[in-house]
Amino acid sequence: MTGYATEQQVSPRWIAPLCILTGLVLLAVCCFEWKGVLGIVGIMAFALITWHVPEFWIALLFSSGIFKEWATLSIPLFRAVDFTVALSALAALAGFLHWVRQPRGMGFAHWASLLTFAALASYLLLSVSWSPAPKYGLSKALSFAGFGGVLFLTTSALGHPKAVLRSLWILFALAVGTSIYTLVTLVRSVGNLPKILEFYRASFLGVNPISYAQWAGAVAVASLAIAPVVRTRWRRVLAYLGSAILVIVVLAANSRGPMLCLVLTVAVLVLAEARRSRSYRALAWMTGAVIVFLLAISLLPKQLVSRYSDFSEERGGFYAVGSRLTVYQRLRAWESAVDVSLAEPTTMAFGLGCGGFAHAYYHADVQWWPHNIFLEVLSEGGIVGLLLLAGHWGTFLLLGRRRGAGIRPTDESRRRIYLALGLALLFLFIGAQFSGDLSHNRRLWYFLGLLNAANSEAERSE
Repeated sequence: MTGYATEQQVSPRWIAPLCILTGLVLLAVCCFEWKGVLGIVGIMAFALITWHVPEFWIALLFSSGIFKEWATLSIPLFRAVDFTVALSALAALAGFLHWVRQPRGMGFAHWASLLTFAALASYLLLSVSWSPAPKYGLSKALSFAGFGGVLFLTTSALGHPKAVLRSLWILFALAVGTSIYTLVTLVRSVGNLPKILEFYRASFLGVNPISYAQWAGAVAVASLAIAPVVRTRWRRVLAYLGSAILVIVVLAANSRGPMLCLVLTVAVLVLAEARRSRSYRALAWMTGAVIVFLLAISLLPKQLVSRYSDFSEERGGFYAVGSRLTVYQRLRAWESAVDVSLAEPTTMAFGLGCGGFAHAYYHADVQWWPHNIFLEVLSEGGIVGLLLLAGHWGTFLLLGRRRGAGIRPTDESRRRIYLALGLALLFLFIGAQFSGDLSHNRRLWYFLGLLNAANSEAERSE
């Protein structure tokens, strides 16, 4: 959409709509119990058909948490086969078929990050052997290594900015479509948007509002970064309109973490735009952003604003499993993770083992985590795990900085790709400091893989 030439033959324009139509027909067939086998064969054939557009399957895998409950209830096939597992297999197949067609092999940008990811995933799996909560620990480690690994590998194998852009626009279409459905459904059932903001938390078909808001928010900030370089005016208008819909959904989800992520990443986007403008325009950008932010805060319902300043301790105590987390309780969780990490030298070095944080307080093999990705890795993987995570992310920072510095001033499209991926990663990275465990935060590795693909193409062109 931004005019990149590709070294491989571009798929005909009719292939994408044909694949989508074929998929809809096949999914409809799967709704009938007696045609389950035909549905499985049809979906595999659909994966083979879409070897020209593997980004479609990868985007669905990235969004699996959004559609899993609906697919499981509506499609008999996914009552027997886990929805995320099926999408992982299809995405891996489509990604592999795409990778074997690449004219050149992987560059250092791929291998450095892949090896560090493999080291981190292997260590997490190994740490289950000394974890006091092996059931949850093994589930989390396998989910991170399996689903996160497929996301990371398949996006890394795309290998060209054109494919990166196509991935973002497919994800944008999925997010906007579900957001429109969510908003229309809420307004029709409740009556008006202010009432929704005060008493309801918007979500798509009962999905966790935090997860849904993080998914939509990451796509929103990426689309806002790319929208200015969309070629035609009407497509640019649609891009901005879709981004606005996603921002409204994040607001209506009434979740503190995603809202904070959105405010901070949009502020970074504004500053990035201001740096490229004249001084008076930069001042106007910053002043306008502050005014809009203050106006938005003043218009929010009291019930919504109070959630962002709730430092009280929830009735039932911090250690009541399943209780709603206040800000105070998250701070207590972080403090507890640090205390556990410093308890013994061996724990400081190697951690409690994957999933062990919850067992230290609940004395049971349950799903619980410190609600901070660094403290989670430190308490369960020790300094060794933290160094592996830092080393893995460090490969992207070093390579991304080198590639970003090499972008020509006239190459606005490539700069926008890096900006979009950077903002989406920043959004999810901030969110990972407040909610979710490694399994829930595997969405980070989707955008890391896309960044890997852009870096790899830049390296091969040198």
